[in-house]
Amino acid sequence: MNDSVSLLQEACSGCKYAVSSINTALDYVKDEQMQRVIKKYDREHSELGERCRTLLKERGAKEKRQSAVPEVMSRLGINMRLSMNDSKSHVAEIMINGCNMGMKTLAKERNRHPNAASECVDLTNEIIALERSMMADMLKYL
Repeated sequence: MNDSVSLLQEACSGCKYAVSSINTALDYVKDEQMQRVIKKYDREHSELGERCRTLLKERGAKEKRQSAVPEVMSRLGINMRLSMNDSKSHVAEIMINGCNMGMKTLAKERNRHPNAASECVDLTNEIIALERSMMADMLKYL
């Protein structure tokens, strides 16, 4: 498998994981302003994920099939933590941790695939920038 496809598959997985985590956390957000901010990032992650899928199709590749276990465990973990404390600060902390994990994972993948096409690297960098922006917006709620 080539570097472009591998990088896109990871980027696509990251966007899907982010959307799932965001939607799980949104169930606990009571503050309307925070809801609007988080929903904005949900839409943007969905759009970038769709762009990843389009580029994969153009290369004759598909999304990487992943086990549902990590996503289910993450969802359960988020639900458990937020059911005990659903304050804005705690939601923000969970979102920030997710953004940090996403940025680190995608940066590592980008570096592991040095021969990926520039459009794939650029899209990965857009996702990293989105994560950084979301993190900055969530810091306001700590």
